[in-house]
Amino acid sequence: MRFARLSRVFTVGMALCGMAGSAFAQGPQPLPDFKVTTPDGAATNSSSLVGDRRGAVSTSVDDGSPARPHQWLLVYVAPNCPSCEKILNVFHEKTISPLVANNVVVIVGDLKTGNLKMLSQRFPWVPAGSWFLDTLKEAFQKLDLKSNAVILGVRDLSIQWKLVGPLSPANARKGQDGGSPHNADLKQLTAIVSSWITEK
Repeated sequence: MRFARLSRVFTVGMALCGMAGSAFAQGPQPLPDFKVTTPDGAATNSSSLVGDRRGAVSTSVDDGSPARPHQWLLVYVAPNCPSCEKILNVFHEKTISPLVANNVVVIVGDLKTGNLKMLSQRFPWVPAGSWFLDTLKEAFQKLDLKSNAVILGVRDLSIQWKLVGPLSPANARKGQDGGSPHNADLKQLTAIVSSWITEK
């Protein structure tokens, strides 16, 4: 199991290195304490984004071995953000979509609840319970973000890596795979997401 986990981390790290955006792996950093709100206005603490809503953060096993860490994604987006929309579209991939409910949290940085509802309606494959609103930009500040369209790879309550702006204008001009300009980055992004949340 440990070898498989290290292999997954290596795969994610290599994919991150190949992305055109600002991407980097990092030593484990504790998920900071911040509050966001649900679409109906209820406050939720960062430590409860996955654990309280979906049961124990670490999944137990029946053979007596230690519980496996839960690897999940925290995605920070904003309205009227093309790169954010491309990230959200990745979760519609048939191999990823069934895993979104238990492994993906989307935080929308905006003052208006209506904009969160608009995004959730545009991207219905992200379940209603996965959406949160950062009205006071507390999450944005505590996570030390500099822009929107950010994906954080989290293991239990420790941030392992960060991917910022995966679909860069430079790569759009190059069209690296000879097809659609963004195809290369989209494929790499899909690989990163799938590898991280499907680890067994």
